[in-house]
Amino acid sequence: KGDWAKKIFTLAQNNQIPEALALQHRYNDYVEDVLNNGLYQTLKELLALHGVSGQTAVRAPMAQLTDVQKDQAKVIFNKYFSN
Repeated sequence: KGDWAKKIFTLAQNNQIPEALALQHRYNDYVEDVLNNGLYQTLKELLALHGVSGQTAVRAPMAQLTDVQKDQAKVIFNKYFSN
């Protein structure tokens, strides 16, 4: 989420270190999940799942998302963006 960095910073400034660390770990997990699934392709798919219209296809030399990667992008979306 776009506001995670600000929340982590604010928590740390307010000496709420355990909360800041927990949020940082969650953000790290998100980044790792996206990287493991294919960075640019997954980010485009996540934008589409957020309702951002645009082209989700990627150009060579990047591979298109497979059905398995698309399913994993939905898992990532649900894990980190569904409240």
